[in-house]
Amino acid sequence: MKIIAKYSAILEPVTNVLQGVSMELYKVREHVEELLKMLEDNRTNANEIFDLLFTDAKSIADDFEITITCPRITGKQSHRNNYSYESSKDYYRVSIFLPYLDSIIQCMKERFEKSNSVAFSLQHLHPALFIKMKKQECTDSITNIYNFYKIENLLAESENIFLPLPATSCAAERSFSTLRRVKTWLRSTTGEDRLNGLCMLSVHRERVNIRKDKLIEQLITRFAREQPRRLFYLITNK
Repeated sequence: MKIIAKYSAILEPVTNVLQGVSMELYKVREHVEELLKMLEDNRTNANEIFDLLFTDAKSIADDFEITITCPRITGKQSHRNNYSYESSKDYYRVSIFLPYLDSIIQCMKERFEKSNSVAFSLQHLHPALFIKMKKQECTDSITNIYNFYKIENLLAESENIFLPLPATSCAAERSFSTLRRVKTWLRSTTGEDRLNGLCMLSVHRERVNIRKDKLIEQLITRFAREQPRRLFYLITNK
């Protein structure tokens, strides 16, 4: 748990940026490069880093009167490797800490490798980011994109290339969370159109609140026209 807590805290800023609405993958990749340098430095000095973590874990175990021991070694093991270390510290360093650290480094290198930098820089052509860049940065970015993709109509085609790029699954996960809140047991027979409308209202609640009065007026007007039911609706402005 100490190992997970340490590196989860290190990766938390990247996770927060990737889950944000105004996400800049190129900036995230630059931050990830700095993290990779730090993680690789921890991998080089793994013994010293793990000694500190193990000391903290041992102090917590001593408070609860728990003895840290190694699992028994059998002649044939199918679910885990047999590490022949007499010291519990050496055993957990080789069996848990080093594989965990190697896995993080490998995953981050695959996701944010340098070959993806040109694809990530496509978002620099977005007007909101383009006006913030310096002239030389714009020139270098456009040149790299053009040399990589070899397309004539760069501005039009670049958005078609960049928009489908998968960043995270956060948006899809949020939509499923919204669906779980909206489609309760009392709404189990809700139609598809109504369910989609309720989910859209829940997801975009900030926009709805800004135009709340106007949306309510439009809703009443539409309901009165489509469902008269011999009733007269009088809408007056306050």
